Amino acid sequence: MARRIVLRLSALAVLLIGAVGCAAKIPAEPDLQSSFADVLDVHAIPTQADDLSAFSFLDHGAWHGFGLPPRSKEQFFAGFTGPFLLTHRGRWLSQGLVRLSLFDVEAQRPIDLVWREGQLNSRLPGRLSQRIEAEGLEVKLDLVFATHRSSLIRAEVTNLLSTPRSIRLEWNGNLFMPEATLEADSGELRVGFQDSTARVVVTSSRRAPIEIGGDGRSYRLVGSAKERLEKGASNLSLLTVSAFFDPEEQESERREISRILESPEAVFEENRRRWNGYLQAVLGQEPQESWSDRQRVIVKAVETLIGNWRGPAGDLLHNGLFPSYAYRGFHGVWSWDSWKHAVALARFAPDLAKDQLRVMFDYQNSAGMVADVIYRDQSENNWRDTKPPLASWAVWSIYLRTREPSFLQEMYPKLMHYHRWWYADRDHDRNGLCEYGSTDGTRIAAAWESGMDNAVRFDDAAMVQNGPSAWSLNQESVDLNSYLYAEKGYLASISEVLGIHDESARLREEAQALRTMIQTRMFDGESGYFYDIWLEDKQPIRVQGPEGWIPLWTGVATPEQAERVRRILVDPSKFATTVPFPTLAADHPEFNPLKGYWRGPVWLDQAYFAIQGLRRYGFEREADLFTQRLLQHAQGLLASGSPIHENYHPVSGEALNAPHFSWSAAHVLLLATDQHEAP
Repeated sequence: MARRIVLRLSALAVLLIGAVGCAAKIPAEPDLQSSFADVLDVHAIPTQADDLSAFSFLDHGAWHGFGLPPRSKEQFFAGFTGPFLLTHRGRWLSQGLVRLSLFDVEAQRPIDLVWREGQLNSRLPGRLSQRIEAEGLEVKLDLVFATHRSSLIRAEVTNLLSTPRSIRLEWNGNLFMPEATLEADSGELRVGFQDSTARVVVTSSRRAPIEIGGDGRSYRLVGSAKERLEKGASNLSLLTVSAFFDPEEQESERREISRILESPEAVFEENRRRWNGYLQAVLGQEPQESWSDRQRVIVKAVETLIGNWRGPAGDLLHNGLFPSYAYRGFHGVWSWDSWKHAVALARFAPDLAKDQLRVMFDYQNSAGMVADVIYRDQSENNWRDTKPPLASWAVWSIYLRTREPSFLQEMYPKLMHYHRWWYADRDHDRNGLCEYGSTDGTRIAAAWESGMDNAVRFDDAAMVQNGPSAWSLNQESVDLNSYLYAEKGYLASISEVLGIHDESARLREEAQALRTMIQTRMFDGESGYFYDIWLEDKQPIRVQGPEGWIPLWTGVATPEQAERVRRILVDPSKFATTVPFPTLAADHPEFNPLKGYWRGPVWLDQAYFAIQGLRRYGFEREADLFTQRLLQHAQGLLASGSPIHENYHPVSGEALNAPHFSWSAAHVLLLATDQHEAP
């Protein structure tokens, strides 16, 4: 199927309104949204269409985003950077497609709109805002997302002088993506691509003409020939920008665009209420003059998660989160990422959390398996492997926030089917201890299934066949079986809520038997740590990594075993590094955080499991110390503007790999709010 995008830019007629008429209503509840400016920095002008170092603001599941011009780029002010197109796998259509220009009609010259110290050019949670004063005029620009297809830009120009002004307003911009061109027809401005069709529609009640530049890559829309502004009066211009994959999406969005332009204040009010709701759910406080670093990192985590939210499109049937919009290889929806996202989303956006589960289970196969990753085009879905079973943790976390049995009823059969699949396809010797594996017999896909792609513990592993499309590594993994133990507990709790008491009792019996096997077969008394064991002789694979502390997080370990593991976790030569809990003990010969994806970097999900495992067994002092150390030493976590990264160097604290990483944000949120749901 040809890949298509449609961008729609619609303009409402310029309106003359009085100062009293445009006054904002005083919100009834605290306005947390305005308290956290530039927690994530999106001030950038891309140098080329593929410039992923320029970050953008996205919201509401939209497939396009915008940035802000840096203060040094005066020529781009009174407008927004972009749009950035996830419809085109993360490329910039323009350095500034929608920029406002003002012309003094009486003086016959343009008005210089540049940012000056003390004025506003900021990202707020859920909104981009600029405030500029120039030659007796105040210019306000705000951008919010109204739907998962459409954003709304509001420009308000107010005369601050005591005498009337005659001002001409116009919008202009140009294209940046080399294969894009512009054309105008019947009041519509269209962006075309070599392999698809995109449209940008600019409309006003006066049907203002659109002038296309001679190169076909720039345009000019004049809002009115002459607008007289009395003292204190304002004119208001509204634009919508919408990104579509095909004309059908555009057609279905037309009514929404009309609603947006007819009731813009309702859109801004909905945005304010939604974001204040998010922030109140995680902060639970009134606005303060000074917010703590921990509170600001919580907001950063929320903004990161919502920025990676994508609405339904193509074969993605529900809302879901990308791992990172800012890394082109992560423009899909992964399974264990989804489970982790959902646990954090349940704190402030439970409906989105539910969809994050649904979008993956939409593609559960008849055997019960859930794909590793799914995409807008389902032909790209990866069925070579799945990911560790944390879905029931996510479903139970959502239930604890919503207390809605209907969601449990919806998900329970799917969760049970998935749980039983592990034992059908990933238990080679049918002894109740499972292995990671693959559907195609490849070792690389089996390692992917663990989520720890190149972990040292898999270096010497081989594959064994269980069935026609079922293969296992020849090692039983302690983290996998600990997750399955926890899942049995969550499923038992769910079945109790649903009144399926016999199944609950059976699951708890299975959990106890599995717990005993893990305690007795996978804990090494000599070294005091949990290890994977070889399938053949059940001997430990003596590599110390995160798999060995997962039994603490799930509650598998005995108190004595937990104490032995604690001693290793607090050892500076192993896991108590500057940024604690690397994915391989620091004294291992293969420890290499700069080259080893899972051979040394600190991944925040695994650090969370370690910290909450310590907390579960009463080691509160250590848990608090490591939480503080992680937040303080991971580069940029507490710094305004810096993104949350995929992982971090355990010694230097350097931020590594993909920025704006969702599951890192999810676990930052959980750590900073000290949340834990015990199985």
